Amino acid sequence: MLSILKNYKVLLDTWDEAVDEVKDVETKSRIRGESSQMSTFDFLFGSMLSEMVLRHTVEHYKKRHVRQLKDSKLQGWLLTLC
Repeated sequence: MLSILKNYKVLLDTWDEAVDEVKDVETKSRIRGESSQMSTFDFLFGSMLSEMVLRHTVEHYKKRHVRQLKDSKLQGWLLTLC
């Protein structure tokens, strides 16, 4: 998702160039559909929101996993003392 947002302008330019290069009518139609979809506010806002939510979710689970790992190591160490 982040790579789409970082390359958003390049992707839109690529769609425009691809329409001129492609000869197949069905493929041109698909390219125009993708370009049109990406040009909407809903797509851009949804992509930005999704990336932000996913980034925070991954960070949360990484921190939680590290904490659980530390707790299990501490528990193992305490058991060896008993």
